[in-house]
Amino acid sequence: MDQIVERSIKGKLKTDKFKRKFQKEIVGRTYGFMYDKHFLPMVIRTVGIVEAERLERLLEADGSYQVLEAQLNQMKKYRDKAAHTWSDLSGAVFPAPSMLLGNLDAAYPIFTKLYSFACRI
Repeated sequence: MDQIVERSIKGKLKTDKFKRKFQKEIVGRTYGFMYDKHFLPMVIRTVGIVEAERLERLLEADGSYQVLEAQLNQMKKYRDKAAHTWSDLSGAVFPAPSMLLGNLDAAYPIFTKLYSFACRI
């Protein structure tokens, strides 16, 4: 079963990052011979990783990947700070809504690009 998906993907993954991810997280985590439980999920993840790499390369080509990553990381920091203040809200400072809206405004065009890409798959 491993050889089927490995041969089907041969030459399709271009970056070492995704080649390692494929071997470690898809092929390396499949232990069994049942179609529904082992083979089908491996095929689904294999098709998905090829498209994920295509999408990431598209986003990297115009700098969108870095922008999206930075905006999501910033929003995660805001979220984490707010989520971990349940015990003591005194002195807690949260960003103004306009800051979060700024992050979303910067990320929105990239989200629409992601959506368009997904619709074409």
